[in-house]
Amino acid sequence: VQDKSSVAGYGGAIYATNNLTVINSTFTGNTAYRNGGAIAMMGGDLDVIANDSGATTFSENLKSFGTVSEASNDIYMGGTKQTLRLVANGASSSVKLGGGIDFNKDLTIVVNQSNTEQGKVTIGGDVGSESKRATMYLYGGDFSLVSDKVFNTVYAGKVYIATDTNVSFDVSLATDNFKYDQFNFSSAEGKGKLIVTADSFNITSG
Repeated sequence: VQDKSSVAGYGGAIYATNNLTVINSTFTGNTAYRNGGAIAMMGGDLDVIANDSGATTFSENLKSFGTVSEASNDIYMGGTKQTLRLVANGASSSVKLGGGIDFNKDLTIVVNQSNTEQGKVTIGGDVGSESKRATMYLYGGDFSLVSDKVFNTVYAGKVYIATDTNVSFDVSLATDNFKYDQFNFSSAEGKGKLIVTADSFNITSG
């Protein structure tokens, strides 16, 4: 558990320059003045894993500039040509990011992995931007953008869908404030499909 740590630079709880693996862990209420409210990876790859019906959870981690706190921000990938793996091993396992993912450039995000039963991976904040997009690989299980608090966008360039993957979103049906999460990608390929059903939509009043 990394709880309520604060730093003046990058990485509220962890600052790393080489490969790092986090398993069945909790990061809550950490703050970085620059970027990476919970974790800043200035080099190397990051594996965030939940095993054996466990969970790895990020919540209320912030990047803060002066006295102004920005939108929640869990992970910053500050190098180049890095890979972030978010893997829930087992149907009852979960990896949940309450905030977003920021990166320098050339980021690959892998959701779950092949040859195992997969659980749920949630990204509850923004990833990238219209002009800065990650490459993504989806290997089944559940990929969720549901956060209940904010409406977020995951920006990707090419998405490789290796295995059928369930996706879910927040949607507000307020007549004067219609909002929704977005999985915004440029192109997709692979043998799998994105599965959307009536249960994919978390209807909110916000």
